[in-house]
Amino acid sequence: LDAGGSASQALLLPIVLELEAAGVAALTENSDALRSLGFEVESFGPRSARVMAAPAETPISRIEAALLEVLNGLRDRSLDAALASLACHSAVRFGDPLDPSEQRRLIEELESTTPDATCPHGRPTRLVLEWQELKRHFRRNY
Repeated sequence: LDAGGSASQALLLPIVLELEAAGVAALTENSDALRSLGFEVESFGPRSARVMAAPAETPISRIEAALLEVLNGLRDRSLDAALASLACHSAVRFGDPLDPSEQRRLIEELESTTPDATCPHGRPTRLVLEWQELKRHFRRNY
């Protein structure tokens, strides 16, 4: 973001969101910040917004939730809170399908971080299990 914004991906079909009054105000007041995060959003009626583009790293299924959380972060807290929310919505999650090369890349990136690394909200990115505990989880007694 410091280098000039986030990569954006135009949507083939725009997403129309219904917003509360506070969301409409946050959208209007933070259009530049949203653009720098990779969102291209326009008003689409008195209580609606149309998302024309979204951050390239955000899966299509999470765009609506990510935008709503970013708007809440910008309205209630700060750009840092909005960035943390966007990072979490753009992250690979449990159950997401990944091909082996993506799996290797993620493991390599994880290995390059410090052992105490956390997600933007403070959750750990790794868990250390003792050998005995690992064996117990798989019900092995050797």
